[in-house]
Amino acid sequence: MELDKFKENCLKRICLRRTLINDKCKTLSKQENCHTKYMKKQESGGYMYQRPNKGIRPKLSKPLKRTPIKKKFKKDARYEDFQNAVWQREAKINMPPKGQVHNWKNYCQFWKCLNLEEQKQFIQFVQGKEWMLNTIEVAHIKGKGAFAELKYEPENAVLCNHFSHSLLDIHKNPLTGKDITDEERTSWFKRMKETKKEIEEHLLKL
Repeated sequence: MELDKFKENCLKRICLRRTLINDKCKTLSKQENCHTKYMKKQESGGYMYQRPNKGIRPKLSKPLKRTPIKKKFKKDARYEDFQNAVWQREAKINMPPKGQVHNWKNYCQFWKCLNLEEQKQFIQFVQGKEWMLNTIEVAHIKGKGAFAELKYEPENAVLCNHFSHSLLDIHKNPLTGKDITDEERTSWFKRMKETKKEIEEHLLKL
């Protein structure tokens, strides 16, 4: 490397010799001295590869490969059986992948328990989040946290759309989003169960 090009790096505070940079690096004597040492080092094997105006960079024989970290979740086979049991009872099918369905109204017990006025109110309330309705979930009537012994009990669950299920889980009114008591939450699930029973009884009479 010519002295002039070497000096350009010195003035830009890029040390090709990888030594400490100080004010002396701006002097001609220091630059010439460093240039001489740099050239000797290059002749004896050289420094690692450097890119123009980027300083010293390690020379890599192969590009580094980034291995993505995958989290492994242990499947709960018993819980899957529980979900399928609820789906079989409510819809006569096993649970679809991720609970995704085309016509959510055919499966959601919450929707079926609403009267016409409430259905209109719900459609307005859910505007902008309609995509959440196409996911039908197995909703526990008595929370699986407080009632762990009922976690796998099919009679303790109904099918409900993701939007309404999420609200009921945090004690919110599924028609307004306002806070509700535990008793009011339970009454919503009781209403779903009773509607399901009424529909089944009506079908038996046909």
